[in-house]
Amino acid sequence: MVRFTQIDPNTGLSPIAHPLAAAESKNAKLTYKVTKYSAQGKFCIRGLKAVTRAIKRRSHQGLVVIAGNIAPMDVITHLPALCRSYNIPFVFVPSKEDLAKYSKVRNSVSVVFIPTFNEDYLEGKPAKRFNKLLKAINDNTIES
Repeated sequence: MVRFTQIDPNTGLSPIAHPLAAAESKNAKLTYKVTKYSAQGKFCIRGLKAVTRAIKRRSHQGLVVIAGNIAPMDVITHLPALCRSYNIPFVFVPSKEDLAKYSKVRNSVSVVFIPTFNEDYLEGKPAKRFNKLLKAINDNTIES
C-alpha cells in the first residue's frame, strides 16, 4: 500500500506530483516567470485555503501551481481532483521554497492560484507566456 504522506527519498517529491515541470526545464522557468509577474501585480492568490475558496467560487479561471515537496502530502491531495472537476489547469513544481521566492513571500508556499490575465491590465510578454504555459499543460507536454 502506498501512503501519500511519504515523499520519495530519491526525487524528494510526492508520488502524486504529475504533471511536473522538471526543475531545469523551460516549462519550469516559464511557470516561475508567470508566477513572478502575477505576484508583482498582486494578482495571484496564495495559500491552500484561499486557493480552494477561489476554485470553488467559480468566479475565477486561471492556473493552479502546486509544490511537489509538501509533507505530509495529504494536505493537498484533494487539489488535483478539485481542479479537474472545475476544469482548471494545474501544474506541480519541484520546490515550495522556489514557489515562495517567485510569488514574493518570505515563508514557504504550497499552492498559488494565478488568475487568467485580461487584456485590460496586461499587454505583451506576460500574456503570451501565460498562454504558452496553458497550451503546454493542455497538450500534456509540460513534463518534457
